[in-house]
Amino acid sequence: MSFQIKDLPYAQFEQLGMSRRDVITMQPQDLADLLNGHRTGLISLKIQLGEGMKPMQTQAKLSLTRNPDNTLSLGVHPILAKPINTIEASPEQWAKMLTGEPIVKASKSYNGTIEPHLHQLDKDTKEILSARVGAIQIPHSIQDTVLTPAQKEQLRNGLAIEIEGKATKEAIVVRLDLNESRGYIITSVEQAREQGRNSNLDVTKGKENVSRGIKM
Repeated sequence: MSFQIKDLPYAQFEQLGMSRRDVITMQPQDLADLLNGHRTGLISLKIQLGEGMKPMQTQAKLSLTRNPDNTLSLGVHPILAKPINTIEASPEQWAKMLTGEPIVKASKSYNGTIEPHLHQLDKDTKEILSARVGAIQIPHSIQDTVLTPAQKEQLRNGLAIEIEGKATKEAIVVRLDLNESRGYIITSVEQAREQGRNSNLDVTKGKENVSRGIKM
């Protein structure tokens, strides 16, 4: 999903204290994320509350959604005091999410059907991020290493995989991360093993499980 800068809902931005110029000249990565259907990073806002009232200054992330009439609506994602388990995750799943790890859980989609979703906490706002597993697009290759169908499926289902970067000839660990614009993070094997000891991260290499843990 992508949007054109000429179609942005500038009147809605103005309600947050952002002029058209403020929008166009925001941090390049934030603007790119917004136009590509992702959330921005935290942005300082000055929200007008009404005549005679002092504007509210806060920080929030912004996003865009397309309406049925093809117009755009601006989403505002403030920092929550604490994360709220709105997806009815089990105690084990919720504990894992609180460490920053994603989980896969059957949840209701926008069309009302129950489907597997990848859920993860926004590291800044503490809001739950969700993506339908069936809609997750996995790249053909990562660091010049072509992913097998099995590896793509493992990533799509919340597992971390170990691959060897062709350029560096070093093993790396990849897993999906909804906080990242590109949708995944790369860590060293040692970092992944340390995370696995702390949070039961499951790392797979091909079809072989190479570290202890639980699947999401």
